[in-house]
Amino acid sequence: MPHDQIAKPAAGRYFPFSAGELARQAAGFSTHAYSPAPPRIDLQLKNCTVECRHGHQLCTFLRRSYLAAFSLPETVPAGLARQAVEAALQHFATIDSGPYPALRQQQRVAYRAFLGPVGKLCVTEHRFNAQDIPWLSTDRVVMLSARQRECRDQRVLLQLQLC
Repeated sequence: MPHDQIAKPAAGRYFPFSAGELARQAAGFSTHAYSPAPPRIDLQLKNCTVECRHGHQLCTFLRRSYLAAFSLPETVPAGLARQAVEAALQHFATIDSGPYPALRQQQRVAYRAFLGPVGKLCVTEHRFNAQDIPWLSTDRVVMLSARQRECRDQRVLLQLQLC
């Protein structure tokens, strides 16, 4: 069984997609060979209020592990948010089907999508050392912390104007 973590949106926030819709969108993403049938990556719906220079965090993708989606403030138009998440998931699917990046031993990559204030989608790549993250403690990778607000250690892969 997948190890999904589904949170309710915080006050004044909403999720652009429900857990079921997100599961359908992520159905084709690859999983580890030991995943039970039918294989599906883990899903997480989380509340993250940290905003960085790229904007609101939409989702985080760790290949073969999980896809996390984040709640957005109600001031963000729902149609724009859905369009941004769909575009981000399409880009994540392209990354998922492509070759793995050249990494050092014990290094992993998390991909993050952000929605900027003027409808700009930004997808970044964040490389981190796996030994710095306690085993199965993915929360440190999933959500940006207040310390990571500047996004210095992330490389921009895609910038797309949505509206």
